[in-house]
Amino acid sequence: MSRRAICAFGLAAALLLAAAIPAGAASSPPRLLRYDDTTRFVVRPATLSFGADGGILVLGPGVSPSAAHAGHDGHIRWTSWNATSAGGRGTVWMNQCRPNCAAGNYVTYPVTLQAFQVSNGRYTRLTLSYRRGTQPKLLHYRLMRFGSFFGWQ
Repeated sequence: MSRRAICAFGLAAALLLAAAIPAGAASSPPRLLRYDDTTRFVVRPATLSFGADGGILVLGPGVSPSAAHAGHDGHIRWTSWNATSAGGRGTVWMNQCRPNCAAGNYVTYPVTLQAFQVSNGRYTRLTLSYRRGTQPKLLHYRLMRFGSFFGWQ
């Protein structure tokens, strides 16, 4: 990756983080995800992405493909948020990787999110539940530390 691309990525990440931190966040309860590992998590994320390739995305409820392609991802609707757990609703987008992941297409499902098991002021478990046809699906994630970063695995 070129130095220019790295600088652009860093600037974009800093701007997104600065725009997402609400006033008075320091006194807020534990949060779900933040890029900075030196403090407690301080923002309720509007969207989530899983996997290095973004194979699973959680966007706002009812976001259409045309809205998502236009950059209008909506916001996860957090219905509860406290010191022990958080719950929300959104739309999960899953890359079908057909014929391959780079050329794959996404399918969407309404999803319910639950974050729980607080450790050091951070939620460390996350579940996504949705229906694929008549089949209920439940995905489990653990918060993992990768060097100086956190991610869901």
